[in-house]
Amino acid sequence: MVSVRGRPWWAVPAVVAVLAATLVMAGHAGASARRGIDEIFDPSGLVGVVPGQAVRLNVSNVSEGSCRAKLQLIDPQGAVVASKAATIDADASASLRLQPSGRIQVRARVISIMQSCSKNEVSIETIELKSGKTVTILEGEPIG
Repeated sequence: MVSVRGRPWWAVPAVVAVLAATLVMAGHAGASARRGIDEIFDPSGLVGVVPGQAVRLNVSNVSEGSCRAKLQLIDPQGAVVASKAATIDADASASLRLQPSGRIQVRARVISIMQSCSKNEVSIETIELKSGKTVTILEGEPIG
């Protein structure tokens, strides 16, 4: 009987076939993972907020499908000062509100989870707490 390192000759092609199939499957899994990477959008500039005011980040989903997103408010140094995960249905909105104890500057960041947000409108506004009136509103770049 012919053998390769003590194994029957027919075992070698079987091992090679299993290894080849494993590499092909790993390549497909890697391609899927690359397509599903979260997308980060920074659609606005900085807005200043003082005590007695709140800042609100609004994300409106104007697509036909739902959107899974993480809404964040970022300070000038890039630190996340507020964050909220949301599933936003078609034609619906989600908001993140922050009431600072001191003066703060923030900008909006929206993370599209697994690139699920295809068409969204973003705004960031400052609100006077006593009256509930919007003082400033900035419309960010559309995302998705």
